[in-house]
Amino acid sequence: MPPPSQAHILALKKAIQDAKGGPINVSKLARELGIPRPTLQNQLAALQEGRWEETIEKINDKAKEELASLRIELASVKRERDDYRRAAIDFEAIQSILGGMVEQEPAPPDWLLRPSKSLKSPEVPVTFWSDWHAGEVVSRAETNGINEFNSKILEQRVRRLVETTIDLCVNHGPGKYPGVVVNLGGDFISGGIHPELAKTDDATSIQSALHVRDLLIWALGQMADAFGRVFIPCVAGNHGRNTHKPEYKKTVYQNFDWLIYQMLAKHFQGDKRLVFYIPASNEAHYQVYGVKYHARRYAWRQRRRWDHFINRADHKRINENRKASSSVQKRL
Repeated sequence: MPPPSQAHILALKKAIQDAKGGPINVSKLARELGIPRPTLQNQLAALQEGRWEETIEKINDKAKEELASLRIELASVKRERDDYRRAAIDFEAIQSILGGMVEQEPAPPDWLLRPSKSLKSPEVPVTFWSDWHAGEVVSRAETNGINEFNSKILEQRVRRLVETTIDLCVNHGPGKYPGVVVNLGGDFISGGIHPELAKTDDATSIQSALHVRDLLIWALGQMADAFGRVFIPCVAGNHGRNTHKPEYKKTVYQNFDWLIYQMLAKHFQGDKRLVFYIPASNEAHYQVYGVKYHARRYAWRQRRRWDHFINRADHKRINENRKASSSVQKRL
């Protein structure tokens, strides 16, 4: 008699165990299993005589494999649970340090929506700061003298960025502006997210975040002194994350860029010249004199393109390029 299925054998073994050495109610068990009574009697006899030992051993081996797999999966789930708990504790600690999250303006200030009548040719400078990669080190010797980067060079570049921006606007433009827009686009720290960065960075993520905070306090203060008013949309990048891989849920709350923005907003809280916009969606939508802008870093929903900064004209140009490309493909 060939052995029945694994589930059937397990049901028979359970019936024998439940009987505890006593008689088995064969008629009742046959009805439960949906087989004739004589067939069940033969199967019980084969099982008790050990004729299916090889099959039972295979069943036991498979059960052991499944149990081991479940234990590994359980350990993985426990690790993820512990990671989420630590992230929650870290977030609560950050809130405690900051004294709670700074209340953000839900929309751009009024001076961005309507041109001032006092200005003959109203303009609003819009700049985008990102990818400072604080903490990263690039060796001149390893790049054949082409490039070099470290914390000192970062400070020099930030100073040059601010001074050049102010010079271009004040000395080579209208000179008078209602204010300026400074988009903070993330990736301000290296974060050691790749093995080579983890080995060569000269500062930890926390050290780098504090360094960038100090640089931005100076830089934004200079912009406020030069332009009077500053609107600052903020989105987080990739290098600032403290998770192994990018995650959708609570993505900004697990990112050092977001922490930097919160520290900046807290620092400038009493300065009405600066308005921070730190959306939880990590996508900042705003308008400048009717022109719509969309600042973001992750474009997961669109083929994972790295769209740093898009305005309405960019969208139009992208759509035109797509149509042209499609037309060429059709002709080919």
